[in-house]
Amino acid sequence: VKVALRPQVASSSCVGALISENQEELVDLCRTLSGKKLNWGHVSELRMPFWIRSDALLAKVAEEIGQTLFRESREILNCALFFIIAKKRKLLRNLAATDQSISGKKFFSFLNTHDFTTERGRRAAEKNAFSLLRKCKYCAAAAFFLLPDPPFLTAAVETLFSKMEDPDLAFLVSRLMESGDVAENSPGLSRGLGVVGGGGGYATSSGGVSHSVVDGGFFTWFPQLKELSSNLIVDRILPTSLDDSGFVALLLMWLSKPEEARVLLSGVASLQS
Repeated sequence: VKVALRPQVASSSCVGALISENQEELVDLCRTLSGKKLNWGHVSELRMPFWIRSDALLAKVAEEIGQTLFRESREILNCALFFIIAKKRKLLRNLAATDQSISGKKFFSFLNTHDFTTERGRRAAEKNAFSLLRKCKYCAAAAFFLLPDPPFLTAAVETLFSKMEDPDLAFLVSRLMESGDVAENSPGLSRGLGVVGGGGGYATSSGGVSHSVVDGGFFTWFPQLKELSSNLIVDRILPTSLDDSGFVALLLMWLSKPEEARVLLSGVASLQS
C-alpha cells in the first residue's frame, strides 16, 4: 500500500495547530468534523503527528485509531501497530483473544508463548516480521519489529517510510516509541472498555479523549525528540519537503530551531501579502 500521494491539509494550518493553546479541543473538533471516530486516513490527512505537541495526547489518538480499526475489521493484525506504540499491550492481548481468524489465533498464541525480553523471543518476533515483509504486509511487519524489548525500532520505521512510503506513520511510530512520556498501560481511552464488543463502544460517550493531557502551551513547549525521530526529519522527511516552506518551518520547530522557522514563515507571509 502506497499512500504518499494522499491529500493532506495545508501546511499553514498545521503550523497554526502546532502553536494552538487548545490542542485537545482541536483534536475533538477534528473528530466532530469527520463525523466518526479517528482512523489513520483521517489523522494522516490532518498530519496530526506533526502538530500534536504532547506525546501523551498523541498516544491516545494512536489508541483510538487502533480501536477504530479493530471495530471495523475484527482482525488484530490490522491494528496491532497502533496499540503497541500507544503502550497498550494488555489491551492488545485482550483484543487478540477475541479475534477468531486464523491469523488472530496464531498471533494470540505467539504473544502468550514468547517472552520478548529474551533473545529467543526477540529473534522469533524479528523472524515473523521479515516473513510479513516478504508478503508485503508492512504494517503488521512493523508491529512485529516493535514487539521485542528493546524493539527493532529502526527496522520498523524504515519499513513504514520506505515500503509504505508513509512519513507521517513513520514519525508517529518513532516519536511514541522513543517517548519517555508514554508509560505502558497508562490511562487512556481503554478505561471502562475492557474488550471492544457489544457494539464496539468506546470509553467516553462522545468518543473523545477520556483524560485531560497536561500541556503547558506552545510558549513553554520544548521539543525533545530522540535520535531516531530527529534523524528521520533531518535525513528523510526534510529533504523531500523543501518545496513546502510552511511544512519546512514546522519541521524546524521540531528540531528546536524556532528562529529559523520564524524567518522562513516571515518570508512566506511576505510573499502572500
